[in-house]
Amino acid sequence: MFRPPHKTWGDSRQQREHRRAANLRIILLDCFEFARPNGIAKSCRMAPSKLGGDNSTSGGVGRGGRISAPPGSERAHSDCLPRRGIESPLQAQSTLFIELRLPALPHSTTPLTLLNSPQQSLVPCKTRTIPSNMSQYPTILLRAETKPLEHRSFAPSTIAALVKAGYPVEVERSSPKPELRRIFEDAEYEAAGAKLVPEGTWKTTAPGTKIILGLKEIEEEDFPLTNDHIAFSHCYKNQGGWEKVLSRFPRGGSVLYDLEFLVDEQGRRVSAFGYHAGFAGAALAVKMWAWQLQHPGEQLPGVEQFTEGRGYYLNEDQLVKQIAEDVATGEKILGRKPTAFIMGALGRCGRGAVDLFVKAGLPESSLVRWDINETKDRQGPYQEIVDQDIFVNAVCRASCSYSLKLRMR
Repeated sequence: MFRPPHKTWGDSRQQREHRRAANLRIILLDCFEFARPNGIAKSCRMAPSKLGGDNSTSGGVGRGGRISAPPGSERAHSDCLPRRGIESPLQAQSTLFIELRLPALPHSTTPLTLLNSPQQSLVPCKTRTIPSNMSQYPTILLRAETKPLEHRSFAPSTIAALVKAGYPVEVERSSPKPELRRIFEDAEYEAAGAKLVPEGTWKTTAPGTKIILGLKEIEEEDFPLTNDHIAFSHCYKNQGGWEKVLSRFPRGGSVLYDLEFLVDEQGRRVSAFGYHAGFAGAALAVKMWAWQLQHPGEQLPGVEQFTEGRGYYLNEDQLVKQIAEDVATGEKILGRKPTAFIMGALGRCGRGAVDLFVKAGLPESSLVRWDINETKDRQGPYQEIVDQDIFVNAVCRASCSYSLKLRMR
């Protein structure tokens, strides 16, 4: 059982001063269009996980917690003391309540509230406010992604918005390795106002001095993390190794803000990529279907073969055009267009899959769309699934993975 240190925010005065200087004012509100012209942001929150939390009441369970304060609260809290052990990733860091206001000027005082709340019981915290003589926003360091075939990153336009809002931004240079090369050129970030730094700079950054921004999770290493991180960590649905990943934050006196739990004041996720996951997954399904018709028994090659060696498509139009050609090729061999079954068709992922099929030329008559209403009163197995050429499962399973299954007739 993983247990955090006594203090989740670090014990040294220096760390606390750094925390006060950064003090969570960023949360990338400018990136996600929360900022108001007068400098006051929407009240937003990081929602607790649906596995154990409540999206509408205070005290929910989930890392990152919510970003919204109890009514009337005008204080800043930190140095919160956890009072129970950690038995699941949903408890690994406390629920965080924040009233967040972006100051109109960098030196303005920012009132906010941080409350530590494991499992719906609030823990008293010490009070701290942000000094009015703060000279600048904390520096944001966009790290280079390290997962193979992960070419995505925050766009230069996002960096430009942060720079315009007053944040100093540093961007690590893209890896020269083809499988890690960022889809955006380094020069685009420099033109947006960012300072370019060597790849891996975030690992040697002084404690508490910068906010480390990334898209996907960092590599699984053992050294403590001494700067706050913003990213998708993929830890809160019992993924393997979550204890090791999350333990690095309290050991280093830092905080993880998981983008998966960032929602607006209506409880809607701000940074959800399920639609695009379904869109890309359906494209892969069509490509696999066409490949199996042309090359029975042969493994589908890597994406490099279909993208002139890049490993990624330049834009959606290029992808859709190629998938439409795959549909046409398969239709010539099979004598008809493929049929597709989408399980979970009303969700984000399912809607993305449906849109890809439509854009690729599949008529409505070729699509079977199921959601909860089609299965709530019926026990499987479902013959309708195996009757189709392509099956896309867009329902999150216990392992939180999406599956694509194909059946050749």
